[in-house]
Amino acid sequence: MKEICTKYESLFIFGTEQDLQTHLELCPDCKIEHEKMQKVANLVKEVKPLYRKKSLNNRIKLKIAASFIILTCSFWVYNSYTNEMIAQLNYESELLIKNGQSLIADQGLPTDEYGLLRTE
Repeated sequence: MKEICTKYESLFIFGTEQDLQTHLELCPDCKIEHEKMQKVANLVKEVKPLYRKKSLNNRIKLKIAASFIILTCSFWVYNSYTNEMIAQLNYESELLIKNGQSLIADQGLPTDEYGLLRTE
């Protein structure tokens, strides 16, 4: 029974191109293995643009999703800040009303008994 040569993998990974070519000229087993590897490499090269196009589409989708998330979060932060400001203004207005003060009266304008601006 004939022994199969196992040097192809080590020469392909660790050897130089010249060493591999000289071994391929002498060894038919490694030459067959090299032809198989070349066929696989050609198939990979043929299919590569299809995967690149798909990955570019995925990148675009990822950028759109990230932009949407950022916009949503910024809207939420802005909205919560605005709600806090409105709540604080409402609280201050309630304090002024409970104390019987009026913003118009504080500014020195004439007011009626309800604290509204008096016009004559």
